[in-house]
Amino acid sequence: MREQSQNQKKNDSVDYDTLVAELDKILEETLSEALEEQYANLNAQFARESERLFESRSFWRKAAVTEGLVILGGVFAGVMVYKLKE
Repeated sequence: MREQSQNQKKNDSVDYDTLVAELDKILEETLSEALEEQYANLNAQFARESERLFESRSFWRKAAVTEGLVILGGVFAGVMVYKLKE
């Protein structure tokens, strides 16, 4: 009877160790999958933000060039009016 109790304790210990190892493996796989998904989401978000920033910079560059041309046109028109009045 006592020997059966000791064998049962050993089996319980082995089962516990096996269970812990399996849970550890499942946890590691789950974390790995979650990290891979998060990495993919962050890469997609980075790509969207990069595109948005590029479009924004492109817009402001075009706006600056247009504004510069408007100012130059105004200066040129002012010079022409000044010369015509002389």
